[in-house]
Amino acid sequence: MAALEVELFLAALEAQHDVAASTRNRALNAILFLYREALGD
Repeated sequence: MAALEVELFLAALEAQHDVAASTRNRALNAILFLYREALGD
């Protein structure tokens, strides 16, 4: 998943599901954790 795809996912999350900024940040942090810890950077 490229950076653009992550940004599009997060934007869609906000637009389509009307989530708060904190929820968007939590989703971003989960993706970052996945890349760093599970996928090995």
